[in-house]
Amino acid sequence: MKKYVVELTEDEREYLYKLISVGSASARMLNRARILLKADTGKHSEGGSLIDRKIAPMLETSTATVQRVRERFCRGRDSMRRSNARCPIGSTRGPSMAGRRLA
Repeated sequence: MKKYVVELTEDEREYLYKLISVGSASARMLNRARILLKADTGKHSEGGSLIDRKIAPMLETSTATVQRVRERFCRGRDSMRRSNARCPIGSTRGPSMAGRRLA
């Protein structure tokens, strides 16, 4: 059983898809968005979630990176809810993306 289970809401998934499609974020941010989408187990996910060692080669990254993104997302989730941040990956690195406009 996974220690850190990623369950994205519909709004979070929509935000991540927009982030990826616009492509104006850093490569690191885009990779983290892709990791979260692949790891999603929520009711809005398309298909089943993948395990870390399957996600890593798909995105040409390490298993440790996938684990770290998953862990930081889950740990940061509570603080994000308290601050009403809109970006599901805002807790994984640097300042929040909540105020940024995508398109």
